[in-house]
Amino acid sequence: MDVYSTEEEQVEAIKKWWRENGKSVIFGVVLGLAAVFGWRGWREHQAAQAMASSELFQDVLTSLRSDTPDKARAPAAEIVKNYSSTGYGILARLVLAKLDVDNQHLDQAGDQLKQALAATGEASLALEIRLRLARVQTAAGDQDAALATLDVKDPGDYAPDYAELRGDILARQGKAQQAYTAYQQAMKGYTKKKLDTSMLEMKMSDLGVANQG
Repeated sequence: MDVYSTEEEQVEAIKKWWRENGKSVIFGVVLGLAAVFGWRGWREHQAAQAMASSELFQDVLTSLRSDTPDKARAPAAEIVKNYSSTGYGILARLVLAKLDVDNQHLDQAGDQLKQALAATGEASLALEIRLRLARVQTAAGDQDAALATLDVKDPGDYAPDYAELRGDILARQGKAQQAYTAYQQAMKGYTKKKLDTSMLEMKMSDLGVANQG
């Protein structure tokens, strides 16, 4: 047996349902369309951002390969200003830091590296940035800050580099024995990787510390 016995009752029931639920249905459809087109718009915006920052970074690379690397500063700065959320934002900061180091603007270089470090979520890149930052800090004379920057639980493949730089800092602080120990750690890592250790051997020799095995 039909719920509605006549066609008129069926039509009236549909009208009633529409009066009670029509607005929410329309709202749901509009909301769904907004979500679809909003997502599409966001994706298109992201693609445009990536394209623009990619083109600017090509200008950066072209300038770095030329005889006038300082020309890389303007496009790198534009990436940082307008496209910092893209993957090129961190790379642009690393370029700016390198240019600042070359021009002896160590404080500015340090700031760029700190911001790059804060922005990256990639562990290996973070270790590389920390190493660069520690080098800038020690060059600026802030040895304690450099040691703090190098103080990470697991430097991974960068362990020998971290150990050598730690040794350099400790040597500057006059802590010869601690520096020698750090150099020994670096030596083990470099030897395992079959890398040249002649410069490190000279550093260890210059400390004048007896090898304690």
